Amino acid sequence: MKGWVYLLIAIVSEVIGTSGLKASAEFTRLWPSLATIFAYCTSFFFLSLTLRTIPVGIAYAVWGGVGIVLITIVGWAYFGQRLDAPAILGMSLIIAGVVILNVFSKTVPHIPTTYFLGYDTDEDGKIVILEKEAEVVRRI
Repeated sequence: MKGWVYLLIAIVSEVIGTSGLKASAEFTRLWPSLATIFAYCTSFFFLSLTLRTIPVGIAYAVWGGVGIVLITIVGWAYFGQRLDAPAILGMSLIIAGVVILNVFSKTVPHIPTTYFLGYDTDEDGKIVILEKEAEVVRRI
């Protein structure tokens, strides 16, 4: 579940950063430029945290697809971007693709089985991955 929260934060941060590009006037205005850079750094940081529990292909597909739809909505609502029928159809297909990935794909971890804790070394000096088994509670 944490992975999906991190992914949501990454998506929202990326949309804020992309929106800030316009306000930065090609990075000629200091504060909007700094806000844009901060938002993009935040987005990539949380996207990296997402990869602990969600496969990179799935995380990137959701990040990119939802980000495209959200920034298009922001462009329409705040910057006067016009949306025609092909644009709306294309975004509908992107949303459908994200839903299909999350509902039907076996590669999407709906309940993670292990959590990545970090790296350590064993007694021979070899690097080992530290993981913790997830507690799965089933209610019937």
